[in-house]
Amino acid sequence: MTRRAIASIVGFFVGWTVFHVTSPLSALPQVDLSPPRQVLAIELESLGCTDAELECPVFEVTLRRDGTGSYVGYANDNLIGKFEGRVPEEDFDYLVEQIEKQKFFELPAQFERDPVLETITVEVVTNEGSHRVTSYNWNSIPGNLRALEALIQYQPYYIDWDEVKEGSQTRQVSR
Repeated sequence: MTRRAIASIVGFFVGWTVFHVTSPLSALPQVDLSPPRQVLAIELESLGCTDAELECPVFEVTLRRDGTGSYVGYANDNLIGKFEGRVPEEDFDYLVEQIEKQKFFELPAQFERDPVLETITVEVVTNEGSHRVTSYNWNSIPGNLRALEALIQYQPYYIDWDEVKEGSQTRQVSR
């Protein structure tokens, strides 16, 4: 009787051990081995206002992780033409932090078009692709997108831009 009891107990523990060694493999959480999302560039395009009296600036600005930036001013701005400059690493990192904090990648591609007062597009390029959000009036967008647009629009004021002339001649310009 004791041998049967001991054999039953040993059998129980062997079975229990085998069960727990093999079954948890399917229950283990999957480990994501892909690299984390890395922001490579931040772009903002302002196409101006529909109200001609406001004279909103029309420009494109691109800030890149490698520390370079480009600015193209088209109208209603101090900088008209093509410019290149250096983006401080800490400024770029701060913008990336705010993009994540404000949940930019969860925003829809467009916000209400009624009425169209201005057109501003923010695009963030990552190692996984890009996400683009277009807004048409300040009143129809959430505060987190307003904050991001304002931060990105303000950043060019802290960059010393070099005007790109035809034939590769440049001259330095401050905003």
